[in-house]
Amino acid sequence: MPSPTAPHALAPPPAVDAAALDAMKARAPEVAELLRSIATPTRLLLLCQIARGEPSVADLERDLGLRQPALSQQLAELRRSGLVRTRRASRSIHYSIADARIHAMLGALHAIFCDAAETTNPGIGRGSE
Repeated sequence: MPSPTAPHALAPPPAVDAAALDAMKARAPEVAELLRSIATPTRLLLLCQIARGEPSVADLERDLGLRQPALSQQLAELRRSGLVRTRRASRSIHYSIADARIHAMLGALHAIFCDAAETTNPGIGRGSE
């Protein structure tokens, strides 16, 4: 378990009163659905790549090494979930993040699992401790 002083350690959530707990309960299904939408390695990688700019389908296919049918299926799911949007430029379709919450989540995930984990504890998030 990481020490509380590690750069990737997060503070526990604050204590909440009954009204705040009711609000959390009301939002829990929405949060669970958002997490479900990004809960595959392929979709998570796609979102990370899309968040870096406005890649075309060809860019994503090349950069992630995905075949077009699988890529199209995953992109369609991200569109259905409202997480990405498209822009047509001539013959190319370009993707961008449509939901600002995704930028915040990806930033937090990157800080926890990529930046800090690589420098302070290479086993974080990989099942080895």
